[in-house]
Amino acid sequence: MLKLNISSFSEGLSSEKRTVLPSEIDLDEQEFYHPINLVFNINKIGSEVFLKVQLDTSVALVCDRCLADYKYKLNETVSIVCTTDNSLVTKDEDGIYFISETTNEINITDSIRDALILNIPQKKLCSEKCKGLCAQCGVNLNDETCNCKSEKIDPRWEALKKIKFN
Repeated sequence: MLKLNISSFSEGLSSEKRTVLPSEIDLDEQEFYHPINLVFNINKIGSEVFLKVQLDTSVALVCDRCLADYKYKLNETVSIVCTTDNSLVTKDEDGIYFISETTNEINITDSIRDALILNIPQKKLCSEKCKGLCAQCGVNLNDETCNCKSEKIDPRWEALKKIKFN
């Protein structure tokens, strides 16, 4: 669980660094194998607290084309607002927390975890030039070439070969 003691923040701008383990914010340690470095840029104005949190970590992914394991660097910034105005807090809005005058700490685990998970690419590629696997023999085409004939054409399209254009 990742909690911030907002009562300890001084008025104005400040910053704080922290490192958390993936297990502390309920992330899969197989995928998130590296500790998460957090840099908090804090702006406290009266009872309102505005945070910009820079996240930095690495994840272990499997390429969708060639099935090779690779490391992917995640760098993301999360904005969090802690406000005493209850009308600003809605269920649809992430990163806005209601605080009262007596609130000492807030739990920002969900905001940090969600930002990390949402920044893992949907299409996981070890490189943009990944050639993938041979559809016939399964060889990783990034590492070696295969002798499979790539001219296997679906017989339903065979009639198109007979068309001649002038």
